[in-house]
Amino acid sequence: MLIGSTLGLRSLPALSSQIPCRLLRHPVLFVRGRLTAPVRLPRSRISSTSPHPQNVLEERNGPGNRLTSTTNSYKGPNAHLLPSHPTVSANGTPDLNHPPLFSRMLALPTNKNSVDHLVGLDSLSDTQDHQQHGRVSRIQRPHRALDPAERKCPAQKRRTLLWVMLTAKSPERAWAAYQELLSYRVAISHHLLHKLVRLLASIKPRTCTVHLQLLSVLKTLQKNRGQLRLWEWNTLIDSAGKQWHKTRLEDYENSLDIFNKKGVLPAGNAASADEALNADADSCVKQQEPDIWTYNILLSIASRSNLPLTVRHASSLLLVSGLPPDRYTHLCLLRYFAARKDLRSVRSTLRKMKQQRLEVGLDGINACLWAYAQNGRFDVALRVYRVLRSNVKPTPNLGEYNIDEDSRYIRDIVGLDILDGFEPDEITYTMMIQTLAYHGDLRNALGVFVDMLSTPNREAGVRTDDTTVDPVYYKPSIAAFRGLFLGFARHGQNPEHRTVEAGPIAALFPCSQVTWDQDTLETVFVAFLQLPSLPKPTDRLLYWILVAIDKTSGHDAAKLREVWIKLEAKYGDGWSGRLEEMRRSIFTPGD
Repeated sequence: MLIGSTLGLRSLPALSSQIPCRLLRHPVLFVRGRLTAPVRLPRSRISSTSPHPQNVLEERNGPGNRLTSTTNSYKGPNAHLLPSHPTVSANGTPDLNHPPLFSRMLALPTNKNSVDHLVGLDSLSDTQDHQQHGRVSRIQRPHRALDPAERKCPAQKRRTLLWVMLTAKSPERAWAAYQELLSYRVAISHHLLHKLVRLLASIKPRTCTVHLQLLSVLKTLQKNRGQLRLWEWNTLIDSAGKQWHKTRLEDYENSLDIFNKKGVLPAGNAASADEALNADADSCVKQQEPDIWTYNILLSIASRSNLPLTVRHASSLLLVSGLPPDRYTHLCLLRYFAARKDLRSVRSTLRKMKQQRLEVGLDGINACLWAYAQNGRFDVALRVYRVLRSNVKPTPNLGEYNIDEDSRYIRDIVGLDILDGFEPDEITYTMMIQTLAYHGDLRNALGVFVDMLSTPNREAGVRTDDTTVDPVYYKPSIAAFRGLFLGFARHGQNPEHRTVEAGPIAALFPCSQVTWDQDTLETVFVAFLQLPSLPKPTDRLLYWILVAIDKTSGHDAAKLREVWIKLEAKYGDGWSGRLEEMRRSIFTPGD
């Protein structure tokens, strides 16, 4: 069945292959192969009946009309939907001087059969015919886009979402409810927004996503004429400078821009284009005076960048403010001097803290321990660790070590006073294991590892097991195993050239001698496989495991295949980069 003239279709092969043939053959929509007018099919209803359908066809077949005789053969149920007077000018273009007729032509019929007729599908047989020729029409009825401003949130759903924000204890649930309320443009009370900021501020580490979430909530609070609190402003400054794993100069500048009230949207970190355009000098913070925590945050970000310029700038801002430095200020400087391997400045900072009667704390002790370990002073680091360990399990002053002598040495030479209540935490154990293993001290590294697994976890916020009277002990972490495997990758010994190192740790391992050999590595690897599957280890950790196995086994391909199969069975496949290259080399036939 053909409706209308088919002239001009030969000149547009590309167009005819993309548009259904029924639309191409429409006498008004396409004349001489050209689209005569933009057609938009509104969702209006027209009458599905016509009193004289046959007369309509006769008029269209009259003299001067361009319709061929094939039109007269159409007597289907949808013949009344054709325009009654499709006037065509001499040049082949439709005459649009009849508004009622043209508007009727553009009307979208609501009858299903009528819709099928317009898109070129009159019946099931017609559909099958199109499929046989490889051309199927896929034009669908357009849907009018709904303006977000017209969306109405049901009352029950609104109350549910607000209740979720009020009672949620996880940032994920509260953020999901907040986003859905924003999609309905529902006004959110100020105390719910403040609560959401507190939940987001509890996420550690503060990534770029957390920063953008905080930014969105604080902008919403500002638009609702809420008052931004000082701690929220400080949190925004902190998240702006700690979005990435390594702090750069640009991160410090982003935090400094917020501190100077130049806008809460740093360049390149805007949550959306609209927010970036609306950010002005006092957009979020009004009449907020920075406190000591504001300057400490800037100093912390500057020390993380490890750049002397940023540290001097943050220190000058604190000096100009006239606020006295507190304990956290000195701890930021301790971290910076430890990273710069400046032991003289470390000792000077400890003396200043003692003069100001500021407690160093366990985090300060860990910073000092790391500073001396990074500078190769393992004797000082081991003395500090032994004094801390004596507070967990007192040891007599007999034999190789003397705790009283270690305490006096640390107090007089280092300038560090370790009180009786301080015990090693997970950071202390992990740091000592990584440092000792990296520099080849396997005996002490394994000793610290055993101490960690046999020590109750008394840190704040750690619950004990209610079913037993025994406390919860420290569990081996991926960071500790990474330090051990890296040590084996650096100092692993070939089976043909082994050096023996005996010690008290040998009784805890199946082999009678402890050294950087395959037997000791096998014991550590078996303990590593007992960890939970999540979190999944990084590619770098698996790489160091394979390098350590390769070195201690004498490049045994069969052993490498065995280890690879065990790792793949526990953590799955899908590794890329150098791990994939190593897998191909391991499983290459003939090796």
